[in-house]
Amino acid sequence: MKKHRVLVLVNREKDKNLLFTKEVVDFLSSKNIEVYLEDAIYKEFPYLLKIDNTTEIDFVLVLGGDGTLIDALHRYINNDYKYFGINLGRVGCLLEATIHNYKTKIEAILKNNCMLEHRNVIAYAVVDAEGHKIKGEAFNEVSLERGRLFKMLKVNMYINYHNKTSFYADGVVVATSTGSSAFNLSCGGPLLLPDAKNYVITPICPQLRSITSLIVNDKDIITIDIKNEGVSLKNTQYKPVVMVDGRTMIEIDEDSLISIEKSDKILKIIKVDSEIPLFEPTFKVSMSSYKSNFYDTGEENERV
Repeated sequence: MKKHRVLVLVNREKDKNLLFTKEVVDFLSSKNIEVYLEDAIYKEFPYLLKIDNTTEIDFVLVLGGDGTLIDALHRYINNDYKYFGINLGRVGCLLEATIHNYKTKIEAILKNNCMLEHRNVIAYAVVDAEGHKIKGEAFNEVSLERGRLFKMLKVNMYINYHNKTSFYADGVVVATSTGSSAFNLSCGGPLLLPDAKNYVITPICPQLRSITSLIVNDKDIITIDIKNEGVSLKNTQYKPVVMVDGRTMIEIDEDSLISIEKSDKILKIIKVDSEIPLFEPTFKVSMSSYKSNFYDTGEENERV
């Protein structure tokens, strides 16, 4: 019988002493699973296996939060991996298991009592006046932000190279269904169903409240520039920036062009429980913030 192969990725900030990690890898080993680790963690568990680019694995098990998973996706972007997570963070929209139920969930995966959720990925390109291009993929969102510039931007946006709309704002977010619960939601944008074949475009602090989110098809190509007649940013100390998943920052000016379209890569998330309410992770973090603000002082305070 073929052994399952699992790559375990750990956020050391969430498990500083690796005590929970040891519990997890011991459990996996007891199920006759070959456990693989990255270099940084492998030295703590030399009796396990070290991952390399040639290793074929069945799925990646992420121990951390949503950010840990997004980091892993960028590191292994060229590998066609499937992902499952144990939430050690606050929200955990992408991580189904908890420290209390992960054994049951993993056993279900080993018995193939699960499904595979396919989610869209963004392919972006930023081109400057000289034709230099920076491109890549985004799993959550690509956002145009004014950064440290002390004025709003004029955002010019085109859908499929026409249907132009312009508005003044601090920027704009283009999010996948996965990212719709992240920066997009903080900016007042709507949630998308995980398997939605759409992107949501949400202005950041627009000048006019009538400028609201726009949901487009994943086959649409979105282009954005910040040209504003009579206004130049070339000699300003600070530049607007394009942010990718909150990790990559690219400075731009009025001659830059941002292009966003569907990537040929697909995010694959293993789901065991299809009955998890869509809004549960967001609701939980809202309530935890509420409690920490009003009840964690040790006093019986009531909100007035």
